[in-house]
Amino acid sequence: MKKRALAFACVGCLLSGCASASPTVEKPWKEEEPDIESDGSEEDVETSIMEQGSFRLTYDGNRSSVVYVTKAKQLENYIQQGAEELARYDDAYFAEKALVLVVETVKSGSVKVQIASITMTETEALVTLSRRSPQYGTNDMATWLLWCEEEQGLSQLDWSVTNPAYDSQKTVR
Repeated sequence: MKKRALAFACVGCLLSGCASASPTVEKPWKEEEPDIESDGSEEDVETSIMEQGSFRLTYDGNRSSVVYVTKAKQLENYIQQGAEELARYDDAYFAEKALVLVVETVKSGSVKVQIASITMTETEALVTLSRRSPQYGTNDMATWLLWCEEEQGLSQLDWSVTNPAYDSQKTVR
């Protein structure tokens, strides 16, 4: 009799605990919040990200850089490295639009990197990246080429990555 009462009590506890607990789904990756820097002025403008893409480059050292591209000729080196998607951006495209290219090295090839936002002030454009890390990753370093479409007329801005995995390198336009 005591065993039966104990069994009913256990089942009751399990059922009441299950009914009150909300189901949780554990993601197999860790979302990292982008670090957004701002000088606090009201003149900061965050642009919406238009179409974007990515390509994994051959790792040859830690790199973090950004460049504002206004001519198809500036893409040739990346296309030769295998980023053939960039070939669709021809002189006709650059007559009205531009591209922002980011090269970013991360600690694991499993980490997915994207351009989260671009914040502009009067003098600079700050590219903020988002990174998505799996719960378990690989130990291979990876360098990603990221790009997004942008409007023309922003060549005068000083472009930089606000939250690089490694120190940013200034690039020559």
